[in-house]
Amino acid sequence: MPRMGYPTSLSIKTILVILFGGITLLAALPTYWYINHIHAQRLMVDRGEGLHDLAQAAGAVIASNLYERRREVELLAQSNLFRDAPLNSPELRDALERTQRSFAQYSWIGLVNLEGIVQTSTGGLLTGDSVKARPWFINGIKESYSGDLHEALLLGKLLRAPADMGPLRLIDFAEPVRDASGNIRGVLGMHVNWAWASDALKSVQPQNASQSRVEILIVNQDNKVIFPRSLSDSVELPQNLSSQQRYLVGAWKDGVEYVSSMVPVKDGLPPRSMLWRIVIRQPVDQAFSDLTTIRQGLMMTFSLSAVLVLALVGWGASLIAKPLRELAHQASEVEAGNEQVQWTRNLVSSEMQELAKAVQGMAGTLLQRKHALAQSNAVLEQAVAERTTELVHSNEELHRISRRDPLTGLFNRLAADERLHSEFARMKRTQQPYSVLMLDIDFFKRVNDSYGHEVGDLVLQSIANVLQAQLRETDFLARFGGEEFLVILPETNLEAANEVAEKLRTAVSSSDNATGQIITISLGLALAEPGQLQEDDAVRQADRHLYLAKNAGRNRVVAQA
Repeated sequence: MPRMGYPTSLSIKTILVILFGGITLLAALPTYWYINHIHAQRLMVDRGEGLHDLAQAAGAVIASNLYERRREVELLAQSNLFRDAPLNSPELRDALERTQRSFAQYSWIGLVNLEGIVQTSTGGLLTGDSVKARPWFINGIKESYSGDLHEALLLGKLLRAPADMGPLRLIDFAEPVRDASGNIRGVLGMHVNWAWASDALKSVQPQNASQSRVEILIVNQDNKVIFPRSLSDSVELPQNLSSQQRYLVGAWKDGVEYVSSMVPVKDGLPPRSMLWRIVIRQPVDQAFSDLTTIRQGLMMTFSLSAVLVLALVGWGASLIAKPLRELAHQASEVEAGNEQVQWTRNLVSSEMQELAKAVQGMAGTLLQRKHALAQSNAVLEQAVAERTTELVHSNEELHRISRRDPLTGLFNRLAADERLHSEFARMKRTQQPYSVLMLDIDFFKRVNDSYGHEVGDLVLQSIANVLQAQLRETDFLARFGGEEFLVILPETNLEAANEVAEKLRTAVSSSDNATGQIITISLGLALAEPGQLQEDDAVRQADRHLYLAKNAGRNRVVAQA
């Protein structure tokens, strides 16, 4: 196409920079510099020091509470009653119960003999059981012991944690109990529910913590957040955050910038400290909200000033507005495919002249590329459709695999939870009960110890096949964990479920397996009824009956009374 000639004219850049940019920058830059440097630095120091003071207060509260618990178990173990009375005496149990009532977060207190057998305890929990393998007993029989935070093992099945706290977590304290001659006669153990950390920190937590988004974290020696529970798996401390500095301003692993402070918890517990630290953090945008307010006020002022400046710019803009609109309209026609555009020549700036030349030159290539682009889009859409189909199939396969136990091919714990949820909902809707069986392979540990884990895996597979063969297609069988299995019998009453349980027990004991020996199972049976409040009520009942079957000699069924 022939090149068009245009007269020389003023540039848009010259007009707008002189009338608008220069005036606005001249008024705004000095004030903006002050707010972003001098005032921001002062505000950052104030916020950082405030968070550091709060961290020190929180650390002192936690340390004081830990020391109080340590001192309480020490004084109790040294009392005359614990020195002289028989370890299983009613007087000692009364003393333990009174101590538990004195502090709401004592989950369990027990007195253990030198063989590691619980002689007496609060609520009678674990009485007669062996705890000799527990760290608090192993260390407590030698000296005063304070154990770091951990999930409850033995007590986790007996004590129910609050619904919003996750699995029950405890801190252990233990003290050797000595007789009048100074000889160790037992160990006094206390388990403190980790919920006390929340109660303790309430005394130092700011009243407006939720609005100001100030968070108090407790971190253990492995840099893992142990409080609050909701952040334990999602928060990773910055590597440059330490207790050697009063505060730090920087981004965390989640990409959010915080003002943070860390202080150690100086608990002074024997034989060593817990090595916990308190971390206080507040998002930078919240900490500097005052600065943001000031900035917003300045922006409003600058906006009003800009309106006045625009009145001056309007005259200059009128010189170019009309031809610019015409050029935009002509560009739209080119976009629509019109090859016969009559280009305007009434252009007042060199930039618009250059733009008109570029648009005119581009018009010839747009229509040529239109067909090629449409063809490319068709190919791309086909590829996307094929990839989408592959992704759907992959997701379906992933969904199936994630709900199967890879060893036995049975459903796994995730699938069991989903089926329990659906069966419970169906029961609430139809008022038809169902039965739940919990079964466990007797002395399975001996199989692994005697024959090895490969044979143990073969035993699990063979028993899974035997169980599956004895059930209906409508029944549900899952490997619940280790050598434990869960069976759901829809629309089955207790009597019929007991018959199924006996059939399973007999089938397993009479089947062949890789050991060549007779292997038996113990079963616990419970009925899920419409009056139950939670879908796992029947599972817990069946689990308790399973333990009764184990304690009664194994290779038997214990059903709901």
